[in-house]
Amino acid sequence: MTDTPDISTLPYNGQLELDYLARDLPFLSRVLRTYIRNETADAYKELNVEPGEIAITNLIGINPGISQNDLAAAVVFKKPAVTKVVRSMEDKGLVKRERVKADKRYNALVLTQEGEKRRAAMRHQMETQHETLLNIFSTEEQAQFFDMMNRLCAHLAERHQSTDSTANP
Repeated sequence: MTDTPDISTLPYNGQLELDYLARDLPFLSRVLRTYIRNETADAYKELNVEPGEIAITNLIGINPGISQNDLAAAVVFKKPAVTKVVRSMEDKGLVKRERVKADKRYNALVLTQEGEKRRAAMRHQMETQHETLLNIFSTEEQAQFFDMMNRLCAHLAERHQSTDSTANP
C-alpha cells in the first residue's frame, strides 16, 4: 500500500485557483516582478546595465546633488550596495561625486554628460516598456494605479523609517 492519493479523486482540474493569493501583495508583487523582468530583459540588455543602475541613474538625473544615503533610502538598498553601483558608474564615466563645501562629509552625486545620454536612452526604453505593459488600462486607470502604488510606497517607507528609529534610538 502507498500513501499516494488517487489522482482522479483530487479537486484540481487543470484550472489554477489563486483563492486568497489573488489578494496577497507579496505573492502578486513577486509574480509581477518576474513577468516584468522577463518582458524587459532583452531591451535593457542592449543598454548593458547592472542591477540597480536604472533606478540609480534616473534618481541622480532627477535629483542632481543627491547624497548616497538619500539614494539608498529611495531605492531601498543597503548603503554598501549603492556605493558599489555608484563606483561602477563612476568608473564608466557616468557619475561624478562632488564635495559640498559646507559639509566635507557630503558627496553630491551628479550625472556626467555621458550619464545624461544614458539616462535619456533608459527613459526612452522605460516609456516603451510602460506603453507595452500598461496598454490594457485606460489613461485614468494608469493614473489611479500609480497613485495607489505611490501611496503604498510612501506608507511603507514611513513604517520602515519609524521602525528604524525605534530600533536605533
